[in-house]
Amino acid sequence: MPRKYIKKGGHGGARLGAGRKPAGDGIAQRYRERFKFLPVDYFMEMVNGKDPTTGETPSAKRRDAAAKNAAPYIHRRPAPVRVDGNHQPSQPSVIDLEKLDDEELRQLEIILAKAG
Repeated sequence: MPRKYIKKGGHGGARLGAGRKPAGDGIAQRYRERFKFLPVDYFMEMVNGKDPTTGETPSAKRRDAAAKNAAPYIHRRPAPVRVDGNHQPSQPSVIDLEKLDDEELRQLEIILAKAG
């Protein structure tokens, strides 16, 4: 059986096939070349009202199923909701405006005006 590389004494050195592999193996590109679109592309076309394979308008039930299947690829999951000891969602902080002086109230009005 012939060797694919020649090791020249000692340890280490360059070897055929060693080292970090190139980023991505082109699976998505090969899939797109073969089938013309990725599954998520197909689902999004269905959601937008056109079946890419037939060109027809899909039924509402089929569009809903496509949206459900495409969602994990398009939208991030929401952050978990914190709960307090009573297992109720925690309430946002409430600001007591009576504790603010005139300058602080003026600054708050400016900030809220900018926020729209």
